[in-house]
Amino acid sequence: MSRPINTCVLGVGLSGLTFHIPFILALPEVFVLHSVLERNPLSPGGKVNERFGVQVTIYRSLDQVLADPTVELVIIGTPNETHYTFAKAALKAGKHGALSNVLLIITS
Repeated sequence: MSRPINTCVLGVGLSGLTFHIPFILALPEVFVLHSVLERNPLSPGGKVNERFGVQVTIYRSLDQVLADPTVELVIIGTPNETHYTFAKAALKAGKHGALSNVLLIITS
């Protein structure tokens, strides 16, 4: 079997803490929670350490995440209006990407 995928979760709000991070932690043979994007952590370990008791790298900007060659998969759990920009940047940086909302329908 191949090694687990080094994963970074962008955003530690509702979707990150409720869906994405628990899913990653539940499948250690497939994923490693390598890091998160948390712009203003209130404690040294950030929300992930407070909620789940695990230590991860905390990045404060998307540029820091994308510059890390060890990050393989970026899961985007940020507000919808950032999805396109963040996904495009991740793909251009050679990362794999996953979005929680891949399609939005707007009617007028």
